[in-house]
Amino acid sequence: MNCEYCKKEIKDKTNMFTTKKKVHFCNKECYKKYGLERKKLTDYIQSLYIKQGYEKNQINWVLLMSQIKNMQKDKGYKYSGVELSLRYMVKIKEVNLFSDNFNGSILNLVPFYYQESKEYWIHQRKIKQALKGVDTNIKPKTIIKTKNYTYEDINLEDIE
Repeated sequence: MNCEYCKKEIKDKTNMFTTKKKVHFCNKECYKKYGLERKKLTDYIQSLYIKQGYEKNQINWVLLMSQIKNMQKDKGYKYSGVELSLRYMVKIKEVNLFSDNFNGSILNLVPFYYQESKEYWIHQRKIKQALKGVDTNIKPKTIIKTKNYTYEDINLEDIE
């Protein structure tokens, strides 16, 4: 039996946490992380629908959660991966999730962007790690290069 959150085999059953629906976790910490990721995803989905003018009660949560469950079961996707895919599609690729192909769910295109978005976010994390410790408060210096020109002194009284 594997942990639903970290997917590791649960060897020590003394710390194991099981939900009412018989979902197993290594410990309570994995269970909490799993719940936070789910909430973060559903909050983001809700915000996308609301920005599009939907009311909370108009969101087809049965369809959305069924799609997410299928993605998790069939493809091994995590809540955080689905959320990051949606963020990538909206912010980076500027995909209109509510286009004519919408069919009631903004999750229809997630499988087509999941791997691409995963690579993008991993690359972003590497950049962030590389920039750790870099002093970003350095003030830039401006250097102006000019040609050497000679000027003659002008007597302002001679100018009419």
